[in-house]
Amino acid sequence: MAPVPDGVAVMRETFKGWYKPTDSERDVLWEQGLIVLDANALLAPYRVRVVAQKLLFDVLEAYRDQLWCPYQAALEYQRNRLTVVSQQMSEYDAIRKKIDAARKDLLQRRQDHPVLDADGFESRVRRSLAGIERFITDAQAGHPESARRRSGC
Repeated sequence: MAPVPDGVAVMRETFKGWYKPTDSERDVLWEQGLIVLDANALLAPYRVRVVAQKLLFDVLEAYRDQLWCPYQAALEYQRNRLTVVSQQMSEYDAIRKKIDAARKDLLQRRQDHPVLDADGFESRVRRSLAGIERFITDAQAGHPESARRRSGC
């Protein structure tokens, strides 16, 4: 590799953030660097599936000695946590409303259909949607925030 002119070396040194780190520099960052959490990082567990939460917590645990949470990030987390939780919990109600709308639409359509066995169709629609509603109710009961509320924490 050709030697780097002094001016370019000075530019790279002065503006390190604009240049891709070498593999060894990247290794040092992961081994010794400070990882600063922001409010979005703190709120992420409320927005992702349980499997992703576990992966996130495993990574945070692995780097626990390198983590820092600024006061402002913690404050924003506290200000926004209940809103994020509420948004997640309201999704269950939104799904239930869509199920109810689908039930009404399907049952109305069966009345208009000349061939479908109306009673058999209605029975299947009601059973199927009841199964989906049970699934949603079970998911909500298993939601980490629901469990936390039941435990009084």
